[in-house]
Amino acid sequence: MEVGPANLTLVYRELKGKRTIRLLRFLPGPEQAYSFVYVDLDKAPPYVALSYTWGTQAQLRTVIVDGQRLSIHNNLADALSGMYSGIVSSTMLFWADAICINQRDIQERSSQVRLMDALYRGAERVAIWLGNAFEGSDLLFDKMKIWDEDIGETTSLAKTMSMGPSISRFYGVEGSSERRAWGAHRVLCAHEWWNRAWIVQEATALDSTSVYLVCGSKWASWKCFRTTLQIGYSLAGVNQTMGTNFNQTMALRIDGFREQRECGDYLRLLEVLQHIRCYDSTDPRDKVYASLGMACDISNDEIIPDYSKSVLEVFTEVVQWSLKRTNSDALDFLGYVVRPAPSSQWLRDYDPRLPSWIPDWKIKGNFPALRKYTEWDVSEGARSYNASGNHELDATIKERNLSVRGLHFDEIIQVLTIVEDNLSESGASTEKTWIPTSRLQGKYQATNETINEAFNRTIMADIGNEVDGPLELSRPYSMDWSLEARDPTELAPADVSRRHNMLVHMKLATFARRFFWTKRGYMGLAPAAAEVGDEVCVLFGGQVLYVVRPFDETKHEFIGECYLHGWMDGEAVRGLGEDGESFGRMYVFE
Repeated sequence: MEVGPANLTLVYRELKGKRTIRLLRFLPGPEQAYSFVYVDLDKAPPYVALSYTWGTQAQLRTVIVDGQRLSIHNNLADALSGMYSGIVSSTMLFWADAICINQRDIQERSSQVRLMDALYRGAERVAIWLGNAFEGSDLLFDKMKIWDEDIGETTSLAKTMSMGPSISRFYGVEGSSERRAWGAHRVLCAHEWWNRAWIVQEATALDSTSVYLVCGSKWASWKCFRTTLQIGYSLAGVNQTMGTNFNQTMALRIDGFREQRECGDYLRLLEVLQHIRCYDSTDPRDKVYASLGMACDISNDEIIPDYSKSVLEVFTEVVQWSLKRTNSDALDFLGYVVRPAPSSQWLRDYDPRLPSWIPDWKIKGNFPALRKYTEWDVSEGARSYNASGNHELDATIKERNLSVRGLHFDEIIQVLTIVEDNLSESGASTEKTWIPTSRLQGKYQATNETINEAFNRTIMADIGNEVDGPLELSRPYSMDWSLEARDPTELAPADVSRRHNMLVHMKLATFARRFFWTKRGYMGLAPAAAEVGDEVCVLFGGQVLYVVRPFDETKHEFIGECYLHGWMDGEAVRGLGEDGESFGRMYVFE
């Protein structure tokens, strides 16, 4: 959580009870004045929880709280004034973190952060402040409500996509009110609010009719905003010229996550952390703390927010929590390690203070781990891979070292170009350069396939689903180059969807990875940081294989997880017995 500006004279009264919070009541008068109301969160009267950006220290304004002066950021002061523009009555209580939490009390900040998800879930409404009115914003908010009514009660992307060319009526003609509204929409979606890590929790806690976007004196529910997002996405699908006017990436990202929460999907902590990785956070520890309340596989007392701990300690806690889980997913955290790849424009930044085996959640970007579950919306989804067979995890952490028992399997002798574009619309330009054209009809010994067949499965990590089939992922799954080569504008709608779906699965497998060959003649997908001479190993308890680099005679640098075709289902350890102590070696990662 960000630390607010130093207060002038306000002295905070200590909170009594672990679930006690402060709410604010508006006081009429010539100045912005408020009083605190102390309540038990579980028995709180109706209130509005505010979501906003803090702004800079240089932009401060003084308000009165309980008769005392407090400096707050201008943006918050504007938000508090804007709250009473239509969605909040003057008698409604509200909550804003910069005022309701004593930002100078580390213990209070830590304890209140534990309540954050419950606090937003317990609100009657969540108000998202997107700044003062700007050119076209009032028109946009009016249009959003009109468009939502026009589309109908059951809005969905499939519904707007199915409208085809007729959806262009929402775009209007040059100079029309529709065009002016879309211009304002572009500005709205570029607001800095969309990039804050904490908004993932704040904006998804309540249903879409109880979350409101507020800009100046206008407001609209998230339901109306979602309809506008879906119209904009569908317009781009009909006419790319229209699509160039919309910059909705972060808005679509948060709405997609919101839908997961609304549908009750089983959200794992590591996946929530991966989602939040794309957002900004002044305090890196908040990447973890903002994720805790949304994850379904962690209880309140397993990782406790504590701002007296260092970033290294907090990130290490995530690893320690993971290692205590069931044997089959204890090493899943290794899939989120991003090591520096000097030859890649995206993957150069890293924190050398962190050991190689600790995921650095400060790194912004969507670097997907290999998909290890065929079902992500249930707690016990079937595992996609089982590279270490039935051999149990043997791992310990001592200071900066992680020790894991495993088995050396192979060595990388060739690495190809890194895939640096994760957008399916970009096609498979880099992946095509990987095609081993000189030996496509040769035999791939590990699976008794042709090299061509093995390659087409490898670049998908052998997993995916059909757009008109079950939602669950399955294996095998292969690239269809004949479909990829077709012009989408000449395909039937069903084939357009199938092609798009296939390219999405491909990019989930290849983005930030590179194709490689091993000394024993096997092919696979390795992390971008992989180099010739790196080792491929099995780590007991891991579902996939891993790339490691000798550090000295006793230690290794951890590089990342990998897919090695034909060796993802326990083949490398088959016949070696069930006692992990009787073979293999202890890898020590630093």
